[in-house]
Amino acid sequence: MKQGFENKKLPWEGREPLYEYVKKNLKKGKGIILGDDKDLPDNVPMRMDMGYYDPGCDDYWDLYANPEKEVNPKFIKRLVDLFASYSQRGKMEDKIKFYNTLKDNPIVGYWDEFLDELSSRELPYEQAGVELVHWMVEKAPDREVVKLGIILLGVMRDPENLTILKTMGRHDEFTYYVGQALMQMTPIWDIILVDIIKPLCGFGRALAVMMLLYESEREEIRKWCVRHGFQRFYATDLIMWDCVEQGNMLKELRQEEWDESLLEATQIVVKDLLIKGERGGGYKYGGEIIYLYLKHTIGKRRGYVQYLLLDRLAEYLEEAVNNKFLISNLGFTEEEFSDVWIDVKREIKKPWFLKIKSNERPSEKCPYGTRHLCERAFERLEWGKD
Repeated sequence: MKQGFENKKLPWEGREPLYEYVKKNLKKGKGIILGDDKDLPDNVPMRMDMGYYDPGCDDYWDLYANPEKEVNPKFIKRLVDLFASYSQRGKMEDKIKFYNTLKDNPIVGYWDEFLDELSSRELPYEQAGVELVHWMVEKAPDREVVKLGIILLGVMRDPENLTILKTMGRHDEFTYYVGQALMQMTPIWDIILVDIIKPLCGFGRALAVMMLLYESEREEIRKWCVRHGFQRFYATDLIMWDCVEQGNMLKELRQEEWDESLLEATQIVVKDLLIKGERGGGYKYGGEIIYLYLKHTIGKRRGYVQYLLLDRLAEYLEEAVNNKFLISNLGFTEEEFSDVWIDVKREIKKPWFLKIKSNERPSEKCPYGTRHLCERAFERLEWGKD
C-alpha cells in the first residue's frame, strides 16, 4: 500500500531492479557481464565526460583523483534522520524522501560519514530498517541506492547475504562496495573478493585490487596482487605501480626462484618501465627490476614476448649511452647498466632473435609481420590467465 500516494507514481515504480538486471546478465554471460550489458538500465550519465559508460570509473577517479571532497554534515544528518525515521515508523513518505535524496548523490563521497553518524546514534535495526536495506539492494532501480544498500548489508553481518553480494560484485559498478561490505561481514573478506574479481577486467577490479593491497594482511593475497592484480585491465599502469610498491614486488624478484606467474607479471612491468623511461618518467628500482628479469630469462627464454622486450631494451640502451638521464631515470647503478648492456647485446645476436627480426616486416609467409605477432602475444600476457 502506498499510504496516501495512491495517485502518484513512486520514484522506483515500473523500473527494473538492478539486482535482477545483473542476475539476468550474469546467467547469460556465464558469470561475467559482457558488452552492452554493462550499461545499467538507470542510464546515469558519467560524471567524467568520456563519451561512453565505463562502470566503476567515476568512483575510481573520485576516490583516487579527487579524494578531498567536503561533506556537508547537514546533508548526512538529514539522510540518517530519514533512514532512522523510516526504520522506526515505516512510513512511505520517509522512504520516498530518503530514496530521492540518495539516488542523486554519489555515495562514494560520503558513505563513511553516513555510517559514522548512524553508528553514533546507536539505533537498533528495526524490522522496517532491515527490510529497507534488503529492498535497496534487491529491488531498487537506481545505482546509488543499491550501493548504500550493499554497504548496509555488510554492516548487518548476516552470512546469508553473501550470495547477494557475490552476485552484485560481478558488475564493476558495485564491486568496490561489495568489497567494503565483505570487510564488515567476514574475516575472509579478501579471499572472497579475489574470487569475485578474477574474471573482471574493469574499474571495479581496479578498485578491489587497491582495497586488497592496502587492507588485507594475508600473504597469499599480497602475492596474488603482485602476480595478477594489474592484469585483465586495459589501463594497466593505473594500478600496476601500487601493486609493485604496496605489494613489495621487489621482495619476490630478489628470490632465487621465480614461478611462471611472477615472471609474466615482471614482463609487463619491464615494458611499462621502458615506456616510462622514454617519456621522462622514472622509477628508483627500475634498473634493478630489469637486471633481475634478464638474470632469470637470458639464455632460458625465447619467443615473441621476450623478443619484444629485448628489442625495446636494446633501443633504450643505445640511446642511454649518449643520454645519461635515461640511465639515472630508471635507477640503474653502473654495474647493473653494464651487465644489462652486455647481456642484451649478446642475446640479440643469437639465431632465435635474428630469425624473428628477419620476419619483422609483413610478407607472404607472415602477412602482418612478426612485430604484429609480438604485440598480440603481449596483449594476451596482459589479459592474464585468472
